[in-house]
Order: sequence, then C-alpha cells, then structure tokens
Amino acid sequence: MKLSFGFAASPGADRVARSIVPLAEYLRHTTGSPTFEIVVLDGFEQVAASLEQGEVAFGWLPPLTFARLAARVTSRLLLQSIRSDSASYHSALFARDDSPLHTLPELRGKRLAWVSQDSSSGYVLAARALAQAGIVPASETFFGSHAAVVAAVRSGSADAGATFCSLDLEARPHRIRSAGWTETIDVGTHRFRALGTFGAIPGDVLCAAPNTSYAQRALFVSAMARMHRDAAGLAILRGLFGADRFEIALPHHYFHLQQATMDLSAASGGRVHGQG
Repeated sequence: MKLSFGFAASPGADRVARSIVPLAEYLRHTTGSPTFEIVVLDGFEQVAASLEQGEVAFGWLPPLTFARLAARVTSRLLLQSIRSDSASYHSALFARDDSPLHTLPELRGKRLAWVSQDSSSGYVLAARALAQAGIVPASETFFGSHAAVVAAVRSGSADAGATFCSLDLEARPHRIRSAGWTETIDVGTHRFRALGTFGAIPGDVLCAAPNTSYAQRALFVSAMARMHRDAAGLAILRGLFGADRFEIALPHHYFHLQQATMDLSAASGGRVHGQG
C-alpha cells in the first residue's frame, strides 16, 4: 500500500496549508520513503471514510470521529497527542463572569452555543449532562468552531457555550489552567466562569487503515513518536497538531465517547438540533 497521510482541510485551513510541505519533507526523510504523500481532504469524516476504504494509509482524527470509525471497522489506533503534559482534556460549559448564571440548572430556558455535533468538548459531553438532568435550553445553535462559540458568549448572542479546557487536577477544587476563551480568540476585558466541567477526553489520534502492514505502521509510528526530538519536527507538532508530542494510545480510552453519543441521543429523544 502506498504511504499517505490524510488531513482535514478545516478547521485551521491556513495552518494545514503552511505545514503540508514541511510535514511531507519530514516524513519522507525519517521514513526513507521519497513518495510519502500528504492528502488534504474536506473534513474529518472524509478522512475517516478514506481510512475505512483504504484510500489513505494513515490519518489524523479527533477522538469522537475515531471512536465512530472504530465501531465500524478495525482501524488501527497508533498514537495520541499530548498537550501540556496531559493525555486528556475536558469540556466546560461556560458563561460570562458578569452573567447571573452560576449553576447548570440555571441553563433551563437559556440560549446555548455549541461547536458541532461531532465535538466531544464543544457539544457531546456537556449536552449529555444537561439532557440527563432534564435541563432543556430555549435554543441551541452550532457555530462550527470553538472560537465562534466563545465569540457568541462574549457578545451576548448566547447565554452560555461549551468549549475545551485543561484542568489542574492537583488543585482542590480543580482549577482551569486554560480553555477555549483563553486560547482561541482575543476576548478583551471580558472574563468567563465555568458552570461545569466534563470528561476526561483523550487526545486527537493518529491511526492507520486496516490494510496497512505491520512494517508500514511501525515506520510511521517511529517517525511521529520522535518528531518532538528535533527543532523542525517540534515546529510541525506545535504548528499543525497543537501538540507537544505523540505517545502510544490505548483503544479503551476512546470507546466511552461512542457511548456518550448514544447516551445523548437516548436522553434527548434523538432530536436533531438546529445549525447556525
């Protein structure tokens, strides 16, 4: 099978475009394969479909998309991203600090901003918690990115939203070290508070198509697992993947995300939310 690595063009289309050539050069050099190809696809679902059909050898997927793929085919989980020395992150439902909202039950009848139905931190885990608690908002809008969710809450067009966060698990109670509102856009003088956190969520994954050979997988894993050891590789890691390094991933960490989507569908009566 030809060595190829599938990426979604968005989100982060500019970042992907800037990094394709350096990544291709890195992989060709470290694997010794002069024809190693980077394939840019329209979205993560297309990457998953291309892996399933054996059209690309390797792919980069968010955790929920991988969990759904693994439920259909025997996709080979290889590595997961490590950020800030953590193999996982969390979801947070948040509101502006000057909002009267302080608890999850107060979200009844409020306007909520979500990322997408495929976002673990920007929708699935937070929405499941609300649905299982019987908390029904007045409206739910999908904005397509974490930055857009933060902007909607900042502007007041949404009362609360869901995004990713990193927790200091050593603190009691757990303290948020960073979140969508600290990392995605400039929020100016606005401050935000978390109404609840959910997780943990394992990191993004590198996986292989079912028809790859052991030798091909070993070659790719070796190249990606040592990427952080040189300056050029580290620049690609941080610029493209938003990670500090890759480590071996464990499949069972991802299966609970598929269960979370089933729980959400059952708790919400399988209703389809509006897009925006």
